[in-house]
Amino acid sequence: MHKINAAIFIAHIVGCLIFLSAPLLFISKWSNGQDIFELLFSTGYLVFCVTFLTVFYLNAYLLVPFFYLKKKFLVYSSIVLLLLLVVFMIKPFDRLAKGLQMPSGMGYHDTPKTTEGNGQILPLPKDPNLQGGPGSIDPISIFFFLLAIALGLSIRTTSQLIATEQRAANAETEKANAELSFLKAQINPHFLFNSLNSIYALAIRKDDQTANAVVLLSDLMRYIIKDANDDFVPLQKEIDYISNYIELQKSRLGDTVIIDHQYKGDMEGLQIVPLILSSFIENAFKYGVNPDKNSKIELMVAVMEGQIRLYVFNRKTNSVRHESGIGLKNTKKRLEMIYPQKHELVIKDERDSFTVHLLINLK
Repeated sequence: MHKINAAIFIAHIVGCLIFLSAPLLFISKWSNGQDIFELLFSTGYLVFCVTFLTVFYLNAYLLVPFFYLKKKFLVYSSIVLLLLLVVFMIKPFDRLAKGLQMPSGMGYHDTPKTTEGNGQILPLPKDPNLQGGPGSIDPISIFFFLLAIALGLSIRTTSQLIATEQRAANAETEKANAELSFLKAQINPHFLFNSLNSIYALAIRKDDQTANAVVLLSDLMRYIIKDANDDFVPLQKEIDYISNYIELQKSRLGDTVIIDHQYKGDMEGLQIVPLILSSFIENAFKYGVNPDKNSKIELMVAVMEGQIRLYVFNRKTNSVRHESGIGLKNTKKRLEMIYPQKHELVIKDERDSFTVHLLINLK
C-alpha cells in the first residue's frame, strides 16, 4: 500500500510539472527566453495555473468521491458544466496568449507594432482568436479543462479501485489466517488426547514404559506449544515429532502391531509447515490398529532435491472410512492454502487397506 501511495504522489508531481509547462509548448515559438521568464511571473500565467489546478483537485478530491463514486451523476455533471462555464468566461489561455503578443513593457490595450525595412513602423495584424471578446471562444482553455477533468477522474477512480482490491486481498488473507489457526487448534487436541490415552493404557497395565512415555509426551507437547505455532519449522523437527509419536504408540501397543518406519535423504536447511504430515500418521494408528487382528503400519519419508515424499500404509481393522476423520479434512485444506500448486496428494481408500502418497515441494 505504501508503494502505491508513493507512486500516486510521484504521478501528481510529474503531472503538475508537465501541466504547468504545457503552455510553453504553445507560446515558445512567439517568445524569446526573456519573454518566457517574464511570462512565468505574469498575471496571465498565474490565472492559467490557478484555474486548471483548482479544476483538477476540486474534481479529483471533492466531486469524484462525493458525487461520481456515489453515483450522483446528475449533480456531478451539473457542477462540471458550471465549472466549464466559469472557464469559458475567464478564458485563461486567451489571457496568457494576449500577454505574450505584447512586447515587454506594453499594456494589454496598446497596439503592438513592427518595423519595415525602410524604418517605417506599422501595426501588427490582429488575430481575432486572441482578442478575448465576450463572444470569442478559447478552444485551448476548453481542451485543458477537459484534460484536467479526465485526469482527475481517472486518477481518483484508479486509486479507489486499487484500494478496494487491497482491502479485498487483506480480508482474504485475514480469513485464511483465521481459518488456518482454527484448523491448527482442531488438530492439536487430537494428538494430545490420543497420547494421553496411550499413557493411560500403560499406567493401567503398570508397564515399565510408562515413565518413558511421559518423557515422549513431554517432547510432543513442547513441540506443539513452542514450535507448532510458527508458520514454518525445520523439517528435522517435524520428523523428530513423528518419531516420538510412533515410539509413544509402540509403548502402548507392544507387539500387537508391526510398525515399519524409514527416513531417507538430507533434511538440512529445509523447512515445512508444522503438523502437516502428522495427521496421516495419526490416521493410520487410529484406523489401522486392532489388538485382535494382525495390524501393520508402514511409513516412509524421503527427501530429494527440495521435495519431500510421504508414504503411509495401514491395513484396515474396521469398516469406518478413513477420510471421514476431521484430521484428514483439515490437513487437505491446509495443503491447499499453504502449498497451492506445490503439492500432490493421492489417497487410496480400498477395502482392506488405506494408502497415502504425498509430495510437497519445499522450495
